[in-house]
Amino acid sequence: AAGIALLGAFGVFETRISHPLVDFGLWKERLFSGGFFAESAVGFVYIPFLVFVGSLYFINVLGYSPGKAANVILITTGICMVFEPPAGKWVDKVGPGLPIAVSLLMQAVALAWMGLAFGPSTSLGQMVVPLALMGIGVGISLPACNTAGMSAVDPERAGMGSGLMQMTFNIPAALGVGLVTSIIGTLTASKVGPGLGTRTELRDIAAQYADAVQDGDMKRADDMLAALPQDSIDAVKNAVASATSGAINVSMLALSAVALAGAIFAWVVIGRRRTPDHIEMTHAAQV
Repeated sequence: AAGIALLGAFGVFETRISHPLVDFGLWKERLFSGGFFAESAVGFVYIPFLVFVGSLYFINVLGYSPGKAANVILITTGICMVFEPPAGKWVDKVGPGLPIAVSLLMQAVALAWMGLAFGPSTSLGQMVVPLALMGIGVGISLPACNTAGMSAVDPERAGMGSGLMQMTFNIPAALGVGLVTSIIGTLTASKVGPGLGTRTELRDIAAQYADAVQDGDMKRADDMLAALPQDSIDAVKNAVASATSGAINVSMLALSAVALAGAIFAWVVIGRRRTPDHIEMTHAAQV
């Protein structure tokens, strides 16, 4: 509540001074608004994906070592870096609207694929395509969003525009992580008990084990199971892995909906608009 009040006070103050830190008139330009909010969608879905699929799913559900998890997530991050340079050329040819919409649609499909198909027994081969699709989508969207936003900012406000474009990725990323943390924490706790079947005597220890795993305290988690027979240990671990996987599936579907909304918004707001620099270069070439 205090944060909202301070943000409102900041907005009022900024509209009443001659040299504001943030010029709210920037959002009147469709290219800036489209790039700004599309990049918000990218940050909101990409960082939670890296955090929860790249670590919690790979390590706690599939049982990968941290090193192997890091190598597998390179499928996404490596492809992302490869596609960023050609994305700029595509934006130059067609404008930023189509690349942003298509790239966010790719991310929506990849996240929905993970939400519907990933589970405790998913193989590496089954993950390659959605992980690669996610990397391509992010690799195209980041330069396209920044081109759209910065092309609408005059040189005097370039620092302001750049700062806002960075902010619109990082703050939604933190909000996305918070949302997914809440979803996974709530759903995992509710799914652990049913996952044990008739082993009702293990429900309390399984819930405590799940909490320790989500906290990243694997020593405490292992200590909880140390005195149990092997069949009970296996039952608890399988129930927690299954519950965690199901919760991650739901969270990826939620992120997919955000990416899809971002794709639709970018296309509606930007459409086939070209950046001013592109229009000038095209005109010069024709002359």
